[in-house]
Amino acid sequence: MNIYCTLILMVIAFTFSNLQAAIITTPSAHKGMSFVDSLRADSLMVRLNTIGSSNKSNLTATQKSILRKEVQTIKKNLKIIHGGIYLSVGTIIIILLLLIILF
Repeated sequence: MNIYCTLILMVIAFTFSNLQAAIITTPSAHKGMSFVDSLRADSLMVRLNTIGSSNKSNLTATQKSILRKEVQTIKKNLKIIHGGIYLSVGTIIIILLLLIILF
């Protein structure tokens, strides 16, 4: 019975593993960031906020796709600057299940 419950929980965990990702950053990553990197990250965040708060209803489809690509590249650059470990929800659930089973 215990094996069946564990298998069902693992199937559920793998089913919903791509829904959302949690970002775990270490405090040392922010301390070790150079002044130039922090200024660049701040300017990228300002640009993201500007794009997010702008009115996109009067833009053409090509302009919207250009903005989407820009947002994607800004987010990639911010991930590179900040570093960190990225874990999916399914991975977190599996780790918790393993910890519960082992201990």
